[in-house]
Amino acid sequence: MLMSELRNAAVAQEGYFTDWGYYATDINDLSSFGYEPSANMNMHVAAGDSTSYCMEAFHAENHNLVMFFDSTVGEPETGSCPG
Repeated sequence: MLMSELRNAAVAQEGYFTDWGYYATDINDLSSFGYEPSANMNMHVAAGDSTSYCMEAFHAENHNLVMFFDSTVGEPETGSCPG
């Protein structure tokens, strides 16, 4: 579930970038680009600028399982955003 959540948000990030020329730093900004968080899902943008972004997600009932999507890697991974 976390992987698909991150992939959906990544698609919205690319739409945001197309319109604005930089990546969103607030997850709420992605709603107008089709991203709506699933129930009990927490996600935030840890970093975003004109070249890349990194987002982290975890389920509200299991804070120990964290996954991230770093745009420079292109696939969800277990853990927190680097740096």
